Amino acid sequence: MLDGCFRSFASSQIIEDQPLQYVGRNGEPLACRVRLFRIAGDYILVATDLGAAVTETIDRIATIMVRRWEIAPERLRVVEHHDYTRAARAPSEPRETFAFVGFDWFKGVASNPTWRATTRADVQAMLGNQTLW
Repeated sequence: MLDGCFRSFASSQIIEDQPLQYVGRNGEPLACRVRLFRIAGDYILVATDLGAAVTETIDRIATIMVRRWEIAPERLRVVEHHDYTRAARAPSEPRETFAFVGFDWFKGVASNPTWRATTRADVQAMLGNQTLW
C-alpha cells in the first residue's frame, strides 16, 4: 500500500545504516545498503542498490527488516533508491532515482510490490528534512 507516503514528520532517528547481505531468489549472495529511520512509532526504510538491482528483491529486503526489528508491516514505509553516480551515464540521465514501494503483507512476508516514483526532496521532507547522506 502506498497511502500516507507523503506524510511529513518533525524529526527522525536513524536506527540502522549499513550494508545488508542476503540471499537472492536463485541462492546468490546479494547486498544493498539499508537505512532505517524511526519516526514517532513509524519506520521508513531506504534501500539503496550496491551493484545488484534492489527492484528484483525489494520484497525480501522489506521482509528481512520487518523481522529483524519486529516492525508491524503497516508501520513501515519503503523507499527504493538507485544511485547512478558511479555509473557511466549520459548527462541527460538521472544521477539517482527514488520510488515509494507498497506491498501486500501476509504473516509478516511482503509480496506484490508496487512502485510510485518520487524525488529526493519528497523523501527528505518525509524524514523531517533530515539529510539522507
